Amino acid sequence: MRFARLGLVVCMLGVVAGGGRIAEGRSLSNQLSSFISNSPRSFPGLSSALGLTSFPDPLGPVFTRLASLATDFPVVSTTPGYVYLYDPSVGAFVRSSASLGPVFLERSETIGAGHVSVGFYYLYGNVNRFDGNDLGQGLQESVRIASGGRQFDVGQTFSSIEIPTHKFNFLATYGVTDNWDVDLLLPLVLTHLNVSGKPLFKEVGGQSVAAQSNGFDEGSFGVGDLLLRTKYRFGNLMGVGVAGGMTLRFPTGSDENFHGLGDWTLEPALILSGIVFGHQDVHANLGMEFNASDAAATRARYGVGVTLQTETLDWVALLIDVIGVSSLDNETITTTARPPTLNPGDQFLGYTLPAAFSPVQGKTLNPNGTLNYQFTIPRTDQVSIAPGLKFKIGDGGIAYLSAIVPLTQQGLQASVIAAVGAEYDF
Repeated sequence: MRFARLGLVVCMLGVVAGGGRIAEGRSLSNQLSSFISNSPRSFPGLSSALGLTSFPDPLGPVFTRLASLATDFPVVSTTPGYVYLYDPSVGAFVRSSASLGPVFLERSETIGAGHVSVGFYYLYGNVNRFDGNDLGQGLQESVRIASGGRQFDVGQTFSSIEIPTHKFNFLATYGVTDNWDVDLLLPLVLTHLNVSGKPLFKEVGGQSVAAQSNGFDEGSFGVGDLLLRTKYRFGNLMGVGVAGGMTLRFPTGSDENFHGLGDWTLEPALILSGIVFGHQDVHANLGMEFNASDAAATRARYGVGVTLQTETLDWVALLIDVIGVSSLDNETITTTARPPTLNPGDQFLGYTLPAAFSPVQGKTLNPNGTLNYQFTIPRTDQVSIAPGLKFKIGDGGIAYLSAIVPLTQQGLQASVIAAVGAEYDF
């Protein structure tokens, strides 16, 4: 019976995964690169005089990495609101709702052998802030050209770049034993890329040529990264529940559409929790997400919080959690771009790239004439507060709503992430 329930859960998630894959055209990342590189065509007469109609975009892979990290929103706990605790008076594990528990942090309790919890939650955030400022405001990507003793910058300036992101997450948890849970989480992701700005044509030291505003708004829908998670409860230590967790990330989401990281990761975690007084649950998590592709991309995940609940209002709980993710080192990304072809006598002097957005560490010229650019993505500490409410619905249902608000302003982020969800235990 237990394995029949587990098989049902796996089949349900498989159907969702299969239905989530849809045909797509060019990726959002490629569309942004084409938009930037084709900006000289906004000045047909001037650009043709230089022999410049387009140029490669060396910053595209860097933006893809930053955007895929920023849209990797926090995931909910494997443990549902209803858990099973050992009752020595009956000599068995019984269902308990002494605390409905957190949303984005784990607690040590499990759901009980043979039990299944299924859930759905929705997250929305508009990724449009970089180090606390509007993303894209004042950014410029262009090439500098020498022609006839004069120098020109040709490219694209930005007024805004936004990535509205919708995540529809399906998850199921199965109790293999009274102390061991396994969980699958599958996101379906809808991302948009909204870009606005003006093409640039300017003589160095002179005035810019007037240009009309331009931009685009494109969307992409698909499967995100599949997470296989497991948790084992070891027991109590001085009244505190202790468990260990492990999460394996499958790179099933397209990083170029900001649906996933594009990396295999493995995250072991330490989970502590306990009922300290009445129905009040205190919990703390510490995990390390190891990246199989790049050790420098390894991240620490951590959090502490409390679930406040009273006996008279045991159908509702107030959640206050602080969650964080910190990269351990700077990431280095190397991209290759071929200098644009110009009219005889004209000279390509290099790219003008937004240093604050992604510092250029260095560049080298290859024998075939291409240029290798090394970009540094600085490490960040992104800490957020996640207040919320949880409600009992009927005998086995739980609903919740929450918001994730950044406390630190580092890297690419959404100003707030809204979350609603529901789960059912049977």
